[in-house]
Amino acid sequence: MEEEIKQLIGLQDLDLEIQSMKKERDEIPAAITSSNKELKELETSLAIEKERFDVDEKEKNTKEIELKLEDIKLVKSREKLNAVKTTKEHKAALKEIEEHNKQNSILEERILFLLDELDSLRKTVEELESAFKVSSKEIGAEIEGFEKRTAEIEKSIETMQIKRNTLFAKIDQKYSEKYNRLINSVEGHVVVGVVKGVCTGCFINLPPQLFNEMMGDKNLKVCPNCSRLIFFKEEETDKKG
Repeated sequence: MEEEIKQLIGLQDLDLEIQSMKKERDEIPAAITSSNKELKELETSLAIEKERFDVDEKEKNTKEIELKLEDIKLVKSREKLNAVKTTKEHKAALKEIEEHNKQNSILEERILFLLDELDSLRKTVEELESAFKVSSKEIGAEIEGFEKRTAEIEKSIETMQIKRNTLFAKIDQKYSEKYNRLINSVEGHVVVGVVKGVCTGCFINLPPQLFNEMMGDKNLKVCPNCSRLIFFKEEETDKKG
């Protein structure tokens, strides 16, 4: 029976390790998605700032053309002023000049504002491009590491599964079937020791009669509270004594 217990504990160790590796493997896609999302958000921010830059630059170019046209109109208005013959024509020409000067002032102010905006956006775009380049490299390496780790895990699981199947075949069917049900339904250890009458799986006291039986025959039993497979486990002090 002692050998049977050792085999079950060995099987349990393999299964828990396999479970742990599967959990790590199954969490990797979410980690990759998270990394890609971070890069995508940076890429989106870069695209938005580039679009803002393009819009402002187009507006600046348009305003500069408008300003040149206003300058031409202003020159013509001044020429007209020099050619007027009546007071009415003189006043009209002065008004035109005033309107052109006013429009020029508005355009110049807007162009200066856009130039400042473009300088600021240019810096932002350059910073984001640099950050995106660095992040792309880092996240690419990170994803490559995740993919490498996934392959390593799959290989380890395959190796351990072979060991597991070999060990499982050696265990008495009356215990192996019960063990299989437990390992697939109970989290953590399913083959546990009983110390001082307490199941170390659920930490509930066993009925005295059951505990006495276990001390006497050292056979595997089932915990009446948590249904784990239990065995009598001597304390270290008892062993030394």
